[in-house]
Amino acid sequence: MEIVLRDSAEPEVYSYVNKEQSEERVDYRVISPDDDLEVAAAEAEALNAWRALGCRDAGRIDLRSDSHGRPHFLEVNPMAGLHPEHSDLPMLCTAFQMPYQELIRHIVDSAIERLPL
Repeated sequence: MEIVLRDSAEPEVYSYVNKEQSEERVDYRVISPDDDLEVAAAEAEALNAWRALGCRDAGRIDLRSDSHGRPHFLEVNPMAGLHPEHSDLPMLCTAFQMPYQELIRHIVDSAIERLPL
């Protein structure tokens, strides 16, 4: 999911204020990696970081592309917010037609797989 700040946003950063007032300050864009090489590179970078850091279940990787369109790792949030309407991970899942309940089920199922039999 690409986060695009509008002119009304605090400049250059996805700040707390921009996120909390996202309806007025932010556009969220979902772009297929099949349609955009930068998105494909971002997905690969995020997955590599997630795996390298040993993260599991669900979370969020934040990236930022440089002036040449190359995505770079910023941070990982392995315990991303799960508010159904205002957290980035559920918003992304909703954009891909995954209902909130399904997201939660995937997270729980992933954790259950690690429990001893």
